[in-house]
Amino acid sequence: MSLSIKTTEFQEREELENRQIKLIQKLINCNKNKSKIIVKTKSDINQIPFTEKINSITDLTKSMVKKNYSRNELKVWFETILKNLFASTINSHDIVQIAYNPESQIGYGFCNGLRKMGSSYFYVPEQDPQYQIEKIQQNKSNALISSSSMVIKIIEKIKELKMNTNKLSLKKGLFSIESFPEDTRINILLNSDISTFFFLGLSEIYNPGIAFECLCKNGLHINENLLYAEIIDPITGMNLEDGIKGELVLTTLSKMKFPLIRYKTKIMASIEKNKCLCNRITSRIIL
Repeated sequence: MSLSIKTTEFQEREELENRQIKLIQKLINCNKNKSKIIVKTKSDINQIPFTEKINSITDLTKSMVKKNYSRNELKVWFETILKNLFASTINSHDIVQIAYNPESQIGYGFCNGLRKMGSSYFYVPEQDPQYQIEKIQQNKSNALISSSSMVIKIIEKIKELKMNTNKLSLKKGLFSIESFPEDTRINILLNSDISTFFFLGLSEIYNPGIAFECLCKNGLHINENLLYAEIIDPITGMNLEDGIKGELVLTTLSKMKFPLIRYKTKIMASIEKNKCLCNRITSRIIL
């Protein structure tokens, strides 16, 4: 059982949340330690204890992801990545450079999202920014998927080499959030004409796949077909109202084999649930 992307993005918010609650109850029923908890409303979720510690994960490999996800879970994840790419203006006409290892979880995820889209893509896992530039020139890449720190290093190297960034084929990119996104965006925009979009992922949950940025750039849309999100006071554990900054807590909705229930991410953010100008109803993370 999973939520459709159409349901989570463009139908009524109340209907979405009711479906999420039913999925959370299903997860609890599969977990013997929490089987006595009954969840019928959002407030009932507060009965569920937090998950604070899991085995240390730096990054899952492609083979580990295949082992830990069912075929249907992978299908839903790839379709969600496809949706995220589309929202960030990457399309089937783009030549996309992926600055991640193809055997990593993040490289594997983006590869399958781009494959579903029909885009031309290739991996350049080498962390040397000059090598990344050479591959951009060689393949005439117009889109880059990388960490925020990598694209900044690429821009700095271009300046060091006294190249004109505006004459490169690279015009847009989807970058992981590693610090406050607007600081990173301003840094990129001041030094090049690359159109920036950000995504949020965590190796222990979905990487990529937690949240993405649309053209409105008013926060990151949570993939609520995959996740139920809360903001809590990190000290008291109490839920906070929309718009108030606290700790982001996530529950996986489509991972029945290895679910994470109320996982404390240590990410400080607020959530906005009003409809975005792009007409998506999904909650948005504001960092």
